[in-house]
Amino acid sequence: AMVGLHGARDNGGQCERTLNLFNCDSSTLTCGNSPPVSNPPSCMSGDTGVLSATDKAVKAVENLKVGEEIAGLDEHRRPSSCTVEAKGYFGRGLVYGNYTQDHYVLNEGDVVSEHGTSDKQREAEKYAVLTSCPAGLDESGVGFTALAQVFFGDGTNAISWSDYVLIHASILSLVRASGPFWFSPSTYVSMDVIGKYTPALYETMLDCAKDSSTCDRFEEAAASLVSNALTKDALEMAYIYFPDLGNTVALGSVSSVISGGK
Repeated sequence: AMVGLHGARDNGGQCERTLNLFNCDSSTLTCGNSPPVSNPPSCMSGDTGVLSATDKAVKAVENLKVGEEIAGLDEHRRPSSCTVEAKGYFGRGLVYGNYTQDHYVLNEGDVVSEHGTSDKQREAEKYAVLTSCPAGLDESGVGFTALAQVFFGDGTNAISWSDYVLIHASILSLVRASGPFWFSPSTYVSMDVIGKYTPALYETMLDCAKDSSTCDRFEEAAASLVSNALTKDALEMAYIYFPDLGNTVALGSVSSVISGGK
């Protein structure tokens, strides 16, 4: 399914304003400018090739559009057709092969971890791509995610596949409920600031996904991130889509999206 803006309590004009505000292409729902950040975000290179799920042709990540089907892996790590749900542009920077050092990819076994520096270093345009599957596949067979070390925190450099699947499903639900602006760098005050709040968000999101009785902590972490790491305009948009942010039991909370209203 396409990334939707239909969950908001506003009209089409407000939705269009949102796209313009966060530098989103209204035809592709791709968001972002090259960000002036002190801590460059971790991503994948725009010239990374992915396989179209329809004709098996190789297509560069930078040319992907939301709604396209590409090859990936489902929650059981089986080959699957996956929909591009969101795509963000994060400027130019160093990558090793096709990924930044601390971008999370699927490694052999039951682990999702940092890409590392074993591949050749180069400069490239950088993107983050969220698909409907837990992992997309590049043309070399690497399973890529939309996440990086800044989301998990310094104390985490790998997570189990089973935990990652829960995190992916939670993020996918939030994006489908509110739109792609979370993948725009202009949504955040800076990468340094957001990195202070995402580790708590990750830990509590995982707990909430596993046990809805623990979602109070996730709601608090989400409210803290929104209040402190988002720009003023992004803060306003977050409350349009989640008007009850901070109130775990309310339908307009982020927890209700993760827990299915439980």
